[in-house]
Amino acid sequence: MYMKNIHLEKKAIFAVLLLCCIIMLTGCYRTTLKNTVEEINYRYPALVEPGVMATSVALEDNYVVYRHNVDETQCNLMAFGEVSPEEKLAELRNKGVDEREFLRLVRRSGMGLRYEYIGDGSGIVVSCTIENAML
Repeated sequence: MYMKNIHLEKKAIFAVLLLCCIIMLTGCYRTTLKNTVEEINYRYPALVEPGVMATSVALEDNYVVYRHNVDETQCNLMAFGEVSPEEKLAELRNKGVDEREFLRLVRRSGMGLRYEYIGDGSGIVVSCTIENAML
């Protein structure tokens, strides 16, 4: 019986240590993500496609949020809201190695992605949200 208790104590200690490691790693990933987001912001504003300007990226409420201004005379703003999270994720995964590494970092940080498109004339915001579990 004494040996059984020692075995249970070792399991409990191991579980606590594992949890501590996970918390530390998540914190490290979030720090790296924060630094990466700051670096990305140095490249903005940037033309994504005709009529769509990427203006900023930020960490908000457990999401990496990309903001875009949309020239409504050139683009259909509502079309951006019709893109499903699965389609957006597939698009990101097909872009290249850097994007896939960034997605991996976001996933390991426990965050999701949100793409916001803001109409320059109307001020209407449409978005596409990709939850962490999808990453």
